[in-house]
This record gives sequence, C-alpha cells and structure tokens, in this order.
Amino acid sequence: MGTMMDRELRDGLGLARIPFLVLGVVLGLFMLVPLAIVVPTSWTAGQLLEFPPKGFSLQWYRAVFDDDTWTGPIMVSLRVSLFASLLSTVMGTATALGMRRLMQGRTSRVMRSLFIMPLAIPYVSYALGIYHLFLKLPSGLADTTLPLILAQATITFPLVYVVVAGALANVDPRLSSAASTMGARWPTILWRIELPLIKTAIIGGWVFAFATCFDEATLAIFLSPVDQTTLAQQLYREASESIAPTLSAVSTMITMLAILVLGIGSLIMGRGTAARRGGNA
Repeated sequence: MGTMMDRELRDGLGLARIPFLVLGVVLGLFMLVPLAIVVPTSWTAGQLLEFPPKGFSLQWYRAVFDDDTWTGPIMVSLRVSLFASLLSTVMGTATALGMRRLMQGRTSRVMRSLFIMPLAIPYVSYALGIYHLFLKLPSGLADTTLPLILAQATITFPLVYVVVAGALANVDPRLSSAASTMGARWPTILWRIELPLIKTAIIGGWVFAFATCFDEATLAIFLSPVDQTTLAQQLYREASESIAPTLSAVSTMITMLAILVLGIGSLIMGRGTAARRGGNA
C-alpha cells in the first residue's frame, strides 16, 4: 500500500517534486550539522571545547557520572519525567476513551480542539500560572517538584490524547456494543476489550511524553525548587558560566537517549498499527 501511494505521488508531481526533495535534503543537513559538531567535541582529549577535537578520549563521559553536579540533575529529571509522563498518559487515555463513549458531532470537535490547545500556548504562560497558583496553596508545595510535574503533564497530555484517540478510531465500536449486549458491564468492556486493543498506543504515547518531559527546559527554569535542578537547567547554567567538553558529552547523551526513546516509540506504534490492520483484515 505504501509503495503504491509513493508511486502515485511521484507520478502526480512529476518534475515538481525536485524542489521538495532539495528542500528536504537542505533541512536535513541543517538539522544534522550541529549534531556532527557536538558529538566529536565530546570525544576530545583536550581540556577545551573546540572543533575539530584534539585526539580521542571518553574522559568527559566519565566526568559526567563522577560529578554530583550532573548525576543529581539526571536523577531529578528522570523522576520528574516519569511521574509527569505517567500522569499525562492516564489523563490522555481516560480522555480519549471518554470522548469516544460520551461525545459525538460538533461538541466532540470543539472539545478535541480544547484538549490540543496546550500545544499552542507558550510554556511561560503555564509556568507563571501554575507558580502563582501554588503560592496561594498551603506553604511548602511550591518548594517541591509537584508544580513542575503538573506543568509537564499538562503540556504532554495532548500528545498522549492524540495518539490514543487515533488508535481508538481504528477500533470497531461494534465490539463494545456486542460485549454489552451479552451482559458485560463497562469496566469489563474497558479492561478486557478496549484497553488490550490500544495498549501499544498507550505505551507509545507514554514514551513520547517521557521524552518530551525529560528534555523540557522552560517550565523547569520557572518551577523547579531551588534545591532540585533538572538536567536541562544544569545544561543552561553550565553553558552560561563556561564552555567545557562536558557540555558536549551531556548533550550527546541526551540526543542519543531521545533518538533511542523515540525510535522505540515509533516501533511500538508501527507494530500496533500493523496488528490492528491484520485484525481488521
């Protein structure tokens, strides 16, 4: 099917596809050139961040894991990203299931737009709003990572919702109706029919949410407590104070982690889509 569509697009565009190909290549190079500079500088045997690097050494990677300045923020980012992504996954999945069951027509389209809106609003607005909200709540909450977790869950909720809602759109609603007519109650239908059919989408949505939270910097700068720094914050601070090869090493590790996580997420989503198509066939 994909090959046939590619052939149809190629035949339909003709020579007009050449500018698009050139633009795609240029954009790809534009995105890869910074990476091609950052990665080699993390291998330098010298003491300064310079390109081309002098020699080859993994000393800066060892320095990252031997220094509490970096290991502490890494653990904070992992913890915050885990809780925020799990929260957004639960909310996004529940919302997609509720929208499928309760809302149809124009109301459904309006609600979908509202759910996706957080992607379009500046993160600074969320940060300031949540910060002022927690200042009015019992003392001590504003000095924890809870505001940051809630803010990151808010911005990643639309990602999970879109992924899960897309998977639900490919699930035949007659399956739930048939189970209902045979006496199954809604919790049973949800647990035994709907969730198993969209489990790969849920996992994929969580993977994308986790990757987004781990690499997020704007909300962390505004909402992180003074005694707990995320990895993105630490990168910003180090870059503003000095330029050392450690920065390249950390940046390379984050980039590789993001590529790995997103690759796993895409693989999970692809297998889930193929399984649903095979089941429908």
